[in-house]
Amino acid sequence: MDPKNAIGQKIRALREAKGYSQTRLGKLAFGYKDGEENSAQIKITRIETGKKKVYAEELINLSSALQVSIMDIVTDRFSAVDVPARLPSPIPVILWNEVEMFAEKENLLLPFTSRSTERVHSMRRVGPNAFALRVEDDRMAPRFLPGDVMIVDPAIPCQDGDPCVALLNGQTVFQTFKETKDAIILEPANRKYPEVVIKKDSQVDFRLIGNVVDLIANL
Repeated sequence: MDPKNAIGQKIRALREAKGYSQTRLGKLAFGYKDGEENSAQIKITRIETGKKKVYAEELINLSSALQVSIMDIVTDRFSAVDVPARLPSPIPVILWNEVEMFAEKENLLLPFTSRSTERVHSMRRVGPNAFALRVEDDRMAPRFLPGDVMIVDPAIPCQDGDPCVALLNGQTVFQTFKETKDAIILEPANRKYPEVVIKKDSQVDFRLIGNVVDLIANL
């Protein structure tokens, strides 16, 4: 098989496993804006059908948008449809106001039970305390859109630049985590929302809960 066709088929399988349309993947990977949907779809179509060579920088952008490694795209080591084999245990989708209780569940006298019964699977290997949240607003658009389900893994430390879930004065927040010498910054992807600056010497009640490690697009 032509290498371009093989890579294109793998990208298509990964895209469909994530629930992304061609337009959405084009926007995430290559920065197409609103009004450029046709161009975004055409580019992904040409890649998936092997009509366009995928260059190294484009592979980096695609792997980031699909939340996989470049090796997952260019080798056969990963099957995009083999989700149950990679993660047999379902992940609970909890409510936003339940995050603090879920994080403290090991210290509770009674077992924590979410009011939500929804469960999802992730293509990523996650820790036993991983949970999911359904995105409610567009502050982290275009990667995270309302209705999407994000997988949060408390076992993965939040590094500078990671999308993370945290508790701020008892309220669950989801933004990009950044850290300076004197402050922690919670930065939205959508600039219509303000960033939150937390001075390290302040008395603000702040706690990181987990790293957002996967995304299941709302179909």
